[in-house]
Amino acid sequence: ILHGIPSWALDNGSYDEKRTRIRNTIRPLLSELANLIVSWNPNDIWLKFRRTTLLEALKHYWKYDPATLPTGVDSLLMYLSVTDNPPKDRLSEDVVGLRKKSGVSLVAVAKKVPDLLVPWLS
Repeated sequence: ILHGIPSWALDNGSYDEKRTRIRNTIRPLLSELANLIVSWNPNDIWLKFRRTTLLEALKHYWKYDPATLPTGVDSLLMYLSVTDNPPKDRLSEDVVGLRKKSGVSLVAVAKKVPDLLVPWLS
């Protein structure tokens, strides 16, 4: 969904009245959606995997409104070190998959908003 939204619906450019009205409707809704995704804290590994996918999709939104970027990236970084519960000698395939997806998502976010991400990581 976020990938299909035109850039004029998020940026601060000057557009005709119809587009401005649409933008003024969409931006608060996307802000609420971003806050819900970032604040969601599932316990199940597969739900964490799904959350990672949703966080990665927010890269399109974070380009225009990075307010939730630090929290989202922090969640992805935390998922890189997730372990099984209870701990085992070897990581389960689900945990390995979550770690891989988190790494791929971090790279995808970094490619989309490098100018916002690099100062935050330093």
